[in-house]
Amino acid sequence: SGIPACLHDYYRSRPAPTIRTRELSLNVQIPSKFVILKEGQAGRAKATQDKARRPRVEGGLEGMLDDLHWRAMPLTRGGNKEQVFGYFKGVILLEHGGRRSIMVEKTKKDLLDYAFEASTLREYFKDKSRLPSRVRLRIYVVRGIAVQAQYGPYLEFTAGTHVVNLRSFKKSQLLQPEFWRTEEMDLDLPDKGRLEVSLKDYHDLGDTLIGSTVIDLEDRWFSRQWRDLMYKGAIPTEFRNLTESVTSQRSKGVVEMWIEMCETSRVSEFPPTELEPPKPTEVEVRIVLWGTRNVKLVDGDHVDVCIQCILDCAQYQGRYPVFQETDTHLNSKDGKGVFNWRVVYPRIVVPVEACVVQVKVLDDNQITEKQFIGEVNLDLKKYVEHVERNLETLTFDAELKISNRAEGEEDIGTVILSMDIMTQPEADARKVGIRRDEPNRDPQLITPTEGREWGDLLGSVGLTFNFDLFGSRLKWIAGGAILLLIVIILLYLAFKP
Repeated sequence: SGIPACLHDYYRSRPAPTIRTRELSLNVQIPSKFVILKEGQAGRAKATQDKARRPRVEGGLEGMLDDLHWRAMPLTRGGNKEQVFGYFKGVILLEHGGRRSIMVEKTKKDLLDYAFEASTLREYFKDKSRLPSRVRLRIYVVRGIAVQAQYGPYLEFTAGTHVVNLRSFKKSQLLQPEFWRTEEMDLDLPDKGRLEVSLKDYHDLGDTLIGSTVIDLEDRWFSRQWRDLMYKGAIPTEFRNLTESVTSQRSKGVVEMWIEMCETSRVSEFPPTELEPPKPTEVEVRIVLWGTRNVKLVDGDHVDVCIQCILDCAQYQGRYPVFQETDTHLNSKDGKGVFNWRVVYPRIVVPVEACVVQVKVLDDNQITEKQFIGEVNLDLKKYVEHVERNLETLTFDAELKISNRAEGEEDIGTVILSMDIMTQPEADARKVGIRRDEPNRDPQLITPTEGREWGDLLGSVGLTFNFDLFGSRLKWIAGGAILLLIVIILLYLAFKP
């Protein structure tokens, strides 16, 4: 192939270079002839299911190993490339004028030493020291990604005539089904050397194939590079394309998986990798409702403003109610409201199907039912997932316009708020109370007096009284007396014959 002999021998004798990675920098492009390993003895000794620890390669591992000489080529008939009648597995040698050319990706001297003599070829593949009588195969499937399922995707494994059908374990997720499945089987090579991992779609009228991927187990067993990874506990996760057939290039999704193989006599030396879903991450959302501005005056010349927050998230497991409401800013003449009120939603389990906070502004005149004025919806899904993925706190300060779509009213006021989204351990280390309760910090919230005086209360029901005629101590007594008088009048009107 034009490679100088000295460079060819250098590649053969030189150990493959490695890229050592840290937990948050694994999604890298792997150059040719590089092997990726998790940094640290513990990571190499025991690969785990955690995607932050196990090395990963985009696509199949075949593109990473350069000692896979034997390719299985499908046998077709006529012009029909979709129907396969078997496979030809081999290497083709062309000779012309005493010169040889091998139709493989890279020329290998050891291939010339054994491949083209019947005795050495048979010895290479059939020698018991190289090929044990039985091989333990372990298949690990984490999830499907962007699969095109319609009803219920499930897995099926085929190795030779051995089929494992997991139809009874179909999943409800259609786009990204989570499997977390480990399957073990003992195989004879090369009789069962072709593993097909299929993803099928369950249906009462007949299941359909979504897509499949094929792994040549014999190739991997005879690959020195793959076996080195196996015995070092550094087999990477593969993201393998699913196709409708071996001749098709159309992707039907991706399966996240890997395999392990060892001699059945050495199974105890290589215990299976523990595969289970990662523990869910919990996130806390904190909202401080500072106030409102320019809210529509729905009571003629004033409005009595309060704010409600309603969380719509099926994965919320916190101790506080999803419905949280501020106190009322009474008798606002210009739509301004001051609250300094904290809303807290702890223990939101990520990933979430949806996470929306509805912020509603209402008129609360203390006598009749609250009147809806307007709202704004906060879609927090991508933010809580960002916090879960990057383990960092997000902080926002916002002035949000409210609207009443049912009435066709836009920009009928503004809600002023700030929001923090953080991981639950970080929130637990610095707890805060709801409303203005203790612990009252980050930030400390002061109870406002504006909109909460006796004059504001009377003004909210259409009465006026100048409390400045009384001293600071007597005006509370006067306010209480007037309030008591109003209650007596209301009771009289309600119960008079």
